[in-house]
Amino acid sequence: MKLLKVGLLIAGIASILVAAGCGGGQAEHTPVADVKEVTPTDTPAPTDTPEPTSILVPTAASNPTSSPTSTPAPTNTPNVPLPGSGLKLISDKEAVCNNGDRATYVLHWNDDPSDKWVVFFEGGGFAASPGQYRSRVKENNGYLVKPEGNANANAGAFGEHMSELGYNIVWVHYCSSDLYQGDHYHEIDGKQVPFKGRRIVQGLIDDLRIKLNAASDIIFAGFSAGSVALGYNADLFAQFENSRVLSDSWWSDTRRQEWRLSNPSAPEALSFLYNNPPDHCGNTVVPVAEKAARCLPNRHLFEDFGLEEVFVIWNLGDPYNRTVGDKSGVAEAIRADLTAYGTGFSIDVDKVAIEGFDGHVMTTREALYNYSFDDGITLKKLVENWVKGMGNSLYIGY
Repeated sequence: MKLLKVGLLIAGIASILVAAGCGGGQAEHTPVADVKEVTPTDTPAPTDTPEPTSILVPTAASNPTSSPTSTPAPTNTPNVPLPGSGLKLISDKEAVCNNGDRATYVLHWNDDPSDKWVVFFEGGGFAASPGQYRSRVKENNGYLVKPEGNANANAGAFGEHMSELGYNIVWVHYCSSDLYQGDHYHEIDGKQVPFKGRRIVQGLIDDLRIKLNAASDIIFAGFSAGSVALGYNADLFAQFENSRVLSDSWWSDTRRQEWRLSNPSAPEALSFLYNNPPDHCGNTVVPVAEKAARCLPNRHLFEDFGLEEVFVIWNLGDPYNRTVGDKSGVAEAIRADLTAYGTGFSIDVDKVAIEGFDGHVMTTREALYNYSFDDGITLKKLVENWVKGMGNSLYIGY
């Protein structure tokens, strides 16, 4: 469908950060050469919701002793050929995982020719210190879980649904431990470890540019840390005429922002994570932590970039808004954002007891994506109505 772009609006916001899930990295730099294809498993099995990690809040902080590099501006580099579904290497040789391997994505062409696309960012926590980075390596997660072995490498239940609706699917593997916003190195245990999430997203966009320029609809989506990526890379997504956003389980609502600003995290953790945030987060005189705060996924940020069609999944009682301790205030803030969009999904986790579900991440798990709430409402049906632009696409279960 053709989407109307809205002119850039001027808005400011004070935000905070949090992300969830499991992930990992490794310091050894091992370059990867030619593109290869690996056919992933077609049907994903439901997986457990990622467990949340530590919470960070942007505050004033000094830069660490690592060697940052500037984030390059988007280029007009033509995309590389995309022959057939399977595992692809991103062309940019600087778009690498923590271990130095070239970053990858999994391409699923629709069975029928299509100019509609979903670009889905995998979640999985972050590293805000050398110790957290070492833990991610030790836990054998993150980039060590290769895409071809990941049951959700087609974006899970949401990806299957979008395939049914005629979309090509791009599943982006998360392997940079930096919420997809870094373009720098840190020295850890005597090795220069790359944190190149922003470069990965930029390289992906460049590889897909011709296809996305010709697309009739593009949905940029992600869960948890992948949802955070949507804010830090909003400028890249806004380049395309028919872009919209689906954010699953991380959202910077105003009440949570207020709470986090009064409960700041350690400056050294923030400066490690946000060593070199994207340029659109602020100019050179803006403190790094403030830049980070500006670029978290929130309504005003997306409005600034003309991204008006946004579907937010942000449950009351998600581990990352439960910590606020002001349930009614959070509920009011969530309601305000979802009502403003006229789309979205939020339940009160305390009132809807679903075994094994803490309110965090819904799109990858078939049982949750198809769960029947009041009057038979399902997240799948709301998303479908939003995608098609017809029928009700808003549910607030409290």
